[in-house]
Amino acid sequence: MTAGGEASSATAFAITGASKAFGGFDALREVTLTIRTGERVAILGPSGAGKSTLLRLMTTAAMPTGGSVEVLGASPQRLRSGELRALRSRIGMVHQQLLLVPQSSVFQNVLAGRLGRLSLPRALLALLSPRVAGEVSRVLDQVGLVSKIYERVDRLSGGEQQRVAIARVLYQEPEVLIADEPLASVDPVRSLDLVRLLAQFASDRTLIVATHQLEPLLPYVSRVVGLREGRLLFDRHKDALTAEDLDRLYAGTGEVRAA
Repeated sequence: MTAGGEASSATAFAITGASKAFGGFDALREVTLTIRTGERVAILGPSGAGKSTLLRLMTTAAMPTGGSVEVLGASPQRLRSGELRALRSRIGMVHQQLLLVPQSSVFQNVLAGRLGRLSLPRALLALLSPRVAGEVSRVLDQVGLVSKIYERVDRLSGGEQQRVAIARVLYQEPEVLIADEPLASVDPVRSLDLVRLLAQFASDRTLIVATHQLEPLLPYVSRVVGLREGRLLFDRHKDALTAEDLDRLYAGTGEVRAA
């Protein structure tokens, strides 16, 4: 699979002058960014640049303290709780911390991908449904974990747990896939496998990845956004990205630049 995919004219995210403050700390400062449906975007920046905060605005886990954010054509701040829950179900998130339930089985963790769409009685029935078990098995087969379907998550390796987190998002079937540092603490060989898996799943979806490791992602993204100290430093097509851009992004931080 090659980079980019085809972006449509529809807008997945319209972020206009968005700021986010936590107490007296400005995590984001007047960021303006538009991402079209079907685009694949890498978001770079040193620690504390505001990458995770920007992703939280995109997933509606946080609301801006200034400016505006539109997600899949909706303004999250204007939605009722049920409408907001429905909007969130259209966005899949792979968290850096994975957020799995370690004492539960792989099956139960993957099933959680659709809990936002199910009532409590339906969720309980899903645990006993042969049809649902078949659906989860097919998803786990895609990530090479079908043989572990009833294994407890805390008995899996770190790499296997990452695949469970990705399978959970696959089962959710979102329109947008967002990943926060999915390659952190992963060896180079496994990084390539995970990137291919994410790109394969996102072949007809919007993909946004916050990362410190740009090189494994470059074949699969079309656009690179740089954040520093909560501000948008650059927004480039990947072919226009320069070493000078990356040097400016990481200058004086003590961190190794991404590529």
